Amino acid sequence: MFNSIKGITYQQLVDKLRHRYGTTEQHEKFRLELKFRRKKFSETLQELPGAVEKLAQLAFQAADMSTRHAALARDGFTDALDDRQLQSDIRRQSPVSLDAALALAMKLDVVNKGSTRDNDQPRPRFLQAVTPVEEGQEQSPTPVKSSTEPTRGRVEDNARSVRLVRTTARRVSRFRLNAEVNQRRRRPGSSSWRSS
Repeated sequence: MFNSIKGITYQQLVDKLRHRYGTTEQHEKFRLELKFRRKKFSETLQELPGAVEKLAQLAFQAADMSTRHAALARDGFTDALDDRQLQSDIRRQSPVSLDAALALAMKLDVVNKGSTRDNDQPRPRFLQAVTPVEEGQEQSPTPVKSSTEPTRGRVEDNARSVRLVRTTARRVSRFRLNAEVNQRRRRPGSSSWRSS
C-alpha cells in the first residue's frame, strides 16, 4: 500500500487509509457485533452499557445521537443480557433510553435475586393415597410416588447406615465389656477369681 503512495494527493491517501483502517466501511461488522454481543460472566451490569454504546456508535454513525442512544443502544443492551427473564421484564417495562434500561435492569436483578434465596425452597411433601374400603375389608394405604422419591430413597439409605453403625457400636461395646469381665476373672487376687 505504501509503495503506491507516490504521486497521489493528500485526499486520496486519506481515502485509502479510511478504507483500510477506518470505521466507515466496517459499520456492518460492528452492527453484527452489537447484535450478537452478550454479557460476559465477569462483566457487571454497569459495565455492559458502555461496551454496547460504543458498538452502537461504531455501527450506526449516520444515526443521530438521540436515536442511537434511545433505541439502538437500549435494544442492544437488552439483547446482551444473559438472563432471559430479565430481558423479558425490561421489554415489558419499555424503557425510553439506555440509562433507563440500565436502571431498570439493576432494580429487577436485585428483586429477582432476592426472591430466589436458597432457604425459600418449598419443603418436599410426602403423599399417601388411600383407596376406598368396602365393608369387611381392611384399609391399607397405597403409597404414591412423588417428586420426593429420590430424597426418600436417600433418607432410607441414611437411616439404614445409622442403624448399622449403632448395631456395630453395641456389638463392640459388648465385646469390650465381655473382655474386661474375662480379664477380671482370670486375674489372681481378684475377688471374682475362681480356682478350678
